[in-house]
Amino acid sequence: MKIRANSQQVATPTVVKKILRLKQENPGMFAWEIRERLLSARVCEPHSIPSVSSVNRILRNSGLAWSDDERHGEIN
Repeated sequence: MKIRANSQQVATPTVVKKILRLKQENPGMFAWEIRERLLSARVCEPHSIPSVSSVNRILRNSGLAWSDDERHGEIN
């Protein structure tokens, strides 16, 4: 198992746009599913794929991450 060093990898604008587009198209998609789609669409190479935490941070900073209550329609 390879352990990644604490090098700061920044998602490219192309990757960020794809992450946001995937979430907009499917609001229920989880960060790990977004990562799989990035790989399958060859948007990212396996060594440069953003972590689940990074995907969630991108979504949170864009305003596209929802709380569990909002996801389940429990917000009035």
